[in-house]
Amino acid sequence: MGAEAASGPVEAEVVDGVQTVEIEAGRMGYAPREIRLQAGVPTRLVFTRTVEDECSSQVTLPAYGVEATDLPLGEPVAIEFTPTEAGEVEWVCGMDMQRGTIAVVS
Repeated sequence: MGAEAASGPVEAEVVDGVQTVEIEAGRMGYAPREIRLQAGVPTRLVFTRTVEDECSSQVTLPAYGVEATDLPLGEPVAIEFTPTEAGEVEWVCGMDMQRGTIAVVS
């Protein structure tokens, strides 16, 4: 984890109309742990697990109906949704221990 963790929420990069953030599921949890998204813009979160850790082997995003999604070691997995309302939501690991926060702004 580098400067991203200390500098506050990471802004999504908009590519072809989709806001995209790459997230590492690693030894210290998620990096980045906080991201900022625009409401009403399609979103793609790309999770890559970098450790042999059962806790990091799944991710879920309950606020957007994303159930437990497997994260194979070293393989990027995209989760797509469109945030509709401003506010904060969390994504969590399959064991409900590691968390990340999404700040949705309008």
